[in-house]
Amino acid sequence: MPLEPPMFSGRDPLGEPIHDFFEKLELYFAIKNTPLDRRWAILDALIKEPAKRAYDIAITNPGINMPIQGDENAQNQAHTARYAGRKNWLLAQYHTAREQRVLRTVVGAMKQNLSESPRAFYNRLAIAAYKAGYAEAAIPAVLESAFL
Repeated sequence: MPLEPPMFSGRDPLGEPIHDFFEKLELYFAIKNTPLDRRWAILDALIKEPAKRAYDIAITNPGINMPIQGDENAQNQAHTARYAGRKNWLLAQYHTAREQRVLRTVVGAMKQNLSESPRAFYNRLAIAAYKAGYAEAAIPAVLESAFL
């Protein structure tokens, strides 16, 4: 079965977290050996409504949509910057303090599944705590209170 690229709409921060979207997208790029000059255009095509309207406006910003010019090295840097600018804008829009508060609530309510090992549950908690935006120093205490 061929790997399909993920889509992102921004509708559900729990069911469709932006970090998961980029993790899947960058795995897709690696497996398909996607050249730098195509990554930002593919990203543009994978953003769907309701996120699409604001995204399309944001990418007209010269800081996000820098011109592609110069020698091959300069062009590669520009393609990389275009992709990074788009990614950073999406992260700033869809991993805000509000989404992190929702994720913190989820971390506190997480329970171990019946068929889940304690190690797998702990790892799932750790990932959720990281995505919830807890400070690195606070994560061990958060995990301990949630694990017990």
